[in-house]
Amino acid sequence: TLFYDVAADGSWTFSELSDDPGDARGQIVLDGRGLLMNLAMDADGADVWDLVAMKRVSAGSPPTYTNASLNGDYQYVHTEIYDPGTTTYCSDAGTLSFNGAGTAQVVGKMRCADGTSVTTTSSLGTLFYQVASDGSFTLSDQFSDPEPLHGQITLDGSSLLWDGTLDTTSTNKFLSQGIAMKR
Repeated sequence: TLFYDVAADGSWTFSELSDDPGDARGQIVLDGRGLLMNLAMDADGADVWDLVAMKRVSAGSPPTYTNASLNGDYQYVHTEIYDPGTTTYCSDAGTLSFNGAGTAQVVGKMRCADGTSVTTTSSLGTLFYQVASDGSFTLSDQFSDPEPLHGQITLDGSSLLWDGTLDTTSTNKFLSQGIAMKR
């Protein structure tokens, strides 16, 4: 159970204790259909937005989803954090073009930084996806990947959230998460 308090300007706080002033802060966005959540401040005291939340559907019950529910072009940002010992962060951004039948074409750029250098590479290829009836989905570069990315169709199909999957099959990939919005 979490306790929250919303201010008139759409800002809010939440915590695990009812008398706590708020372990985290946030802002209501997208006319109440989304939330930005802040769990920390940087060294200068500026907000660091760590999480995004979106409604699955605007109103009513969610529909029954299928692979055909993902059809069209989505702009995406995907972040990977590698072994905290090496402190490598990679951010991939571009377009995912879903065909409605289980494959998607990706065209993007990946930038990786390890604290001393930054490298940029192209992200091109075919991905495979499977949508469950509740709108959750998997996305992978191999059809039989044992630990694919997991996500949820949100905002009536106009957005996708990847859930921060922990990858135990890679020797050093620690966390992977992302967001995509329909073009």
